[in-house]
Amino acid sequence: MMTRFMAECPPEIDYRLLVLSTEDTTEIPLSATIREKIQYLGSSSSPLTYMRATFSVIAHRGAIIVSSTWKAAFVVWLAKRFSTIDRHVAFTHRSSVAHRLDLVMRTWQVRHSLINIADSQSSAVWVSHATGRSDAIVIDPIFTPSTLRSTRPHDLSICFIGRLAQVKNLETVCRLVDKLVARRLSFAFHIYGPDAGCKHQVNQWVDKHHHDRTNRGLDIAYLGPIPPQDVHEVAARYHFILSCSHTEGFAMSIAEAMQVGTVPIVGKIGGPSNYCRPDNAIMLDDYSDSSLDMVAKQVMKVWNAPSRYRSMSEAAKCTFVANQFFPNRFVTLLKQFATMPLQSR
Repeated sequence: MMTRFMAECPPEIDYRLLVLSTEDTTEIPLSATIREKIQYLGSSSSPLTYMRATFSVIAHRGAIIVSSTWKAAFVVWLAKRFSTIDRHVAFTHRSSVAHRLDLVMRTWQVRHSLINIADSQSSAVWVSHATGRSDAIVIDPIFTPSTLRSTRPHDLSICFIGRLAQVKNLETVCRLVDKLVARRLSFAFHIYGPDAGCKHQVNQWVDKHHHDRTNRGLDIAYLGPIPPQDVHEVAARYHFILSCSHTEGFAMSIAEAMQVGTVPIVGKIGGPSNYCRPDNAIMLDDYSDSSLDMVAKQVMKVWNAPSRYRSMSEAAKCTFVANQFFPNRFVTLLKQFATMPLQSR
């Protein structure tokens, strides 16, 4: 999300991104302009990386420091042991907790930042529970949609866009696609995203369907990662986008797909539970086998009624029309923050 912000950031804002990893691990193509603003500090498993990051934060202590993950919070915590960091913003982008250290550092972060920003109502609720306050500012991470015309094929096409990670529940994604295959549908299902531990599992499942290409008229493939700024363009090629995540923050790929009229098939979790409705999405009550069967039937029913699909697609496209785009709202907030009296919590 921060790389998307940097791509659309107004020129008067001097923004730098400190990354606790090596450049080789991103798997996401980034423009040369964005790369100039990113400082890769090394492997997040190395203590030296955290030392470099701490010194970098201290060197920029007069600037606004924005942290999000528990690792970034840990760096700010270290920096505050050695220097005064007054303008600290905590950006919460999910309501789930991965492990004990994640809970401890993100709780410290939201309790000791000058202001809290959340990417969704579910994230804001988490901040409220952690701080005992209801002062988190919610900014939906909505970016400028593509102006390209839809390039959807005539035949049914479905996509998944996101990290290939356990939290994305790709096993259930594959089970739902298998339910559609069992109904003798001819369709394309394409997976996009960087590997986060589940690429081997995805490739095995794709290989299982290799013979279906010619025998059943199916096109099931993993097509690799895409640049974040290309999500609108890629999603516009598909009729549906599929997500069965265990937890979600705002779910940017789902929202951006909706901006170009792609209808989501999603679980009732995180951000999608707030902005997806029966008129603009197909919702999974849970990830049980019976729920997947029901949704597979619903996909067929919607697809076989063109007027209903068009209505859902238009409703999806209108979901975020009234929203101010994230870069403008975020920059406005940071400018206001820069003029606030310095203090530390």
